Amino acid sequence: MTGTKKILLTAGGTGGHVFPAQALGRYAVAEKGWDIHYVTDGRGRRLTGWQDEDKVTSLVSASFQKSPLRLLKFLIFFPMGVLQAFYIILTRWPDAVVGFGGYATFPILFWAWVFGIPLFLHEQNAVMGRVNRFFASKAQGRALTNPIEGEEGDVVGLPLRPEILKTPVPKLYNPPLHDGYFRILILGGSQGSQLLSQAIPGALGQLSQEQRQHFVIHHQVRAEDDEDIREAYHKIGMGPTLAPFFENVGELIAQSHLVICRAGAGTISEVLHFKKPAIYIPLGIAMDDHQRKNCLPLLQANQGFMLQEGKNLQERLAHILKDLYDKPQLLINVAEHIAITVKKTPEEKILDLLSKKGVNA
Repeated sequence: MTGTKKILLTAGGTGGHVFPAQALGRYAVAEKGWDIHYVTDGRGRRLTGWQDEDKVTSLVSASFQKSPLRLLKFLIFFPMGVLQAFYIILTRWPDAVVGFGGYATFPILFWAWVFGIPLFLHEQNAVMGRVNRFFASKAQGRALTNPIEGEEGDVVGLPLRPEILKTPVPKLYNPPLHDGYFRILILGGSQGSQLLSQAIPGALGQLSQEQRQHFVIHHQVRAEDDEDIREAYHKIGMGPTLAPFFENVGELIAQSHLVICRAGAGTISEVLHFKKPAIYIPLGIAMDDHQRKNCLPLLQANQGFMLQEGKNLQERLAHILKDLYDKPQLLINVAEHIAITVKKTPEEKILDLLSKKGVNA
């Protein structure tokens, strides 16, 4: 294949799917001059981070669920998305399609397979997602963030969005309280953020007043929860910075001594990029328990901490926060173990994978 390549990147509607697609697309435009078009669902289209030059199409989409109303929605919207994807494929006729997971990718991947268009997949999590699993045997190439037991593929890492990469990575980890402050960044993720928003002020409230006065908190909360969470912090004498989305999240991670977050692959990769310790709280309803499984390699390598949802979450979180406050060497040890990890160049590796299969500049 010669000339400018037309590549279709399709991703589900969460940041964990969309942001890696954005990162690969912008790298391919800058380095290869390829014509990149993104296909996602309405949620993905509404995510911040799209630039004027990004070509984005919203696909009608719905996931298959058993509740009557959601099932009806699926039966109506899914065929519409399939027809819409058929039109997109015919009018653009890409040289290759790359899927980043999520139900919204199924229609595009289906028609790419039907028409024999080279098909590639990227799997971000420690468990292959259902759509990626369905198309795995049909794809010309499979890129994995980390090795997945029982799955073949090229381990490439996870592409990180430019907003993250533009922020300098601190050369050394400065432990908390070296300047009198303990900076914590709390990222709720697109699902399950309400549980974290409720648990964390309660956990901090179990620390002493003297300890709490040293904490500087940046907390990502849903807009509808802002007032309640602000009041919860006010009751324990704390005034955090709350926002539904932090535009400068890279800077905040770089400045933090500790991150408390869910365990989606994108969040983990961004935290590790800045060599920061984190307390990961996997989403209990995550498909195939993939968030907990994302954490297991980190725990084995002493590159993070994990707390699971369930009984006494506030008390367990308070206990670990007290421990880290009293023993900052625990955080230093984690940061040092992260720092010795060899970094990958995921975008380059994925483009190499496409090139090996005939999608050349």
